[in-house]
Amino acid sequence: FVKNHLNADFYDYDFLEYNIVRLSLIINNLPITVVCIYRSPSSDCINFINSLKYVFNNLNLNSGVITLIGDMNINIIGAQTVNNYDYLDLLSETGFCSFINVFTRLPLGQQHSCLDHVFIKDNNISHGNINAGVLLTDITDHCSIVVTIPIPVKNKYIFNTIDVINYDKLKQILYNEKWTKIYESNSVDVCTTDFQNIIMNAINESLTTNNINSKNKRLKEWMSKGLLCSVRHKQYISMKCKKNPNNVNLASYYKKYKNTFTKLL
Repeated sequence: FVKNHLNADFYDYDFLEYNIVRLSLIINNLPITVVCIYRSPSSDCINFINSLKYVFNNLNLNSGVITLIGDMNINIIGAQTVNNYDYLDLLSETGFCSFINVFTRLPLGQQHSCLDHVFIKDNNISHGNINAGVLLTDITDHCSIVVTIPIPVKNKYIFNTIDVINYDKLKQILYNEKWTKIYESNSVDVCTTDFQNIIMNAINESLTTNNINSKNKRLKEWMSKGLLCSVRHKQYISMKCKKNPNNVNLASYYKKYKNTFTKLL
């Protein structure tokens, strides 16, 4: 899943023995490529390694951050085979570093293994800021894996509009949806794509764009609505004090309000 405000390019490689998809996007001028893989343990490992070579030959490996992530079903911790070494050698020669180096499959009473991998080639040399980890979940017999990549901060642009979802309208659209495509589809992939399209189209139809009033615009990203009101009120009292410099009561009120506001921050 990709957030809808990101312009992502998706490519599904036509391999029969395993699933490999590529996601390419640019965020704040940083090219990011994510190659997601599932390899069945019954598939031929040598063919898989050759397929990886094909994928790498069709990638620009010298730009941005390239992430290889997925369930490879190749154990990279403990006892190794020739094929395991060939797999690791290929990734090392291509410039990838492993970010998951702990067990990801923990069967009770059986040997543990690291079958789910995150390999990253970072042309921006920011390895110290990239993090990956293992999540203990019950979705499958494997743990889940996650990776975070830092995004460079671009010049801030303050948007003057905001998109708001009308949830009543959204519920009505989905209530009136016949879902014919979903029920009649014989393909899980087509069914999933159609389902996502229906949901996204319903959301887009329910969106309204509202202008952000300067009075309601947050001065800082972390500022809550209550703090914004307090800042505006403090500014209002300050202006009144400047216009009425001899008003002792107003000056005293402003001083107390400012001190209280400072304590809240």
